[in-house]
Amino acid sequence: MRLFYLTLVGVVCISLYGCASMSGRVPEQIGVAHFGQCSGCTEAPKKLLTTFGSYWTSRKEADFKSAYALEAPHIRLQFESIPAYAKFFSQGLPIEEVQVLSVTKRDENLYEFDIKLIHLVRDPALRESHYKDRWVRVGGSKYRHVLRTLFGFIE
Repeated sequence: MRLFYLTLVGVVCISLYGCASMSGRVPEQIGVAHFGQCSGCTEAPKKLLTTFGSYWTSRKEADFKSAYALEAPHIRLQFESIPAYAKFFSQGLPIEEVQVLSVTKRDENLYEFDIKLIHLVRDPALRESHYKDRWVRVGGSKYRHVLRTLFGFIE
């Protein structure tokens, strides 16, 4: 019986050590988003990183209905329909990968990602583009994308 309790204590200790060592770690990749070189990602909420990965994976796969659902409410109002949203984004360069360089908390509800988009094109001049991507917390626990235009963010 004593061996059973020692084994049980050992399993619990190993489990707790494994959980503790995982806290503060960021997954290497979520969907199309790569976090390997990211500065500040360990401070960002995991739910935000997961939503970010889902959004950019949806954009890459031209799943505009899913991407539209992850836009901030005031951004969805800018488009009259999902087809209008899809038309707007389908004119851009195809995305191969999103590399997250850093995440900065601007205030309690706003995060800014510095990202590098890798495009699926042959021309080296068009292959990479750097981008600031903003995310806002709405409804207490949901994170939504804030669209950026040539003139800045729609806020």
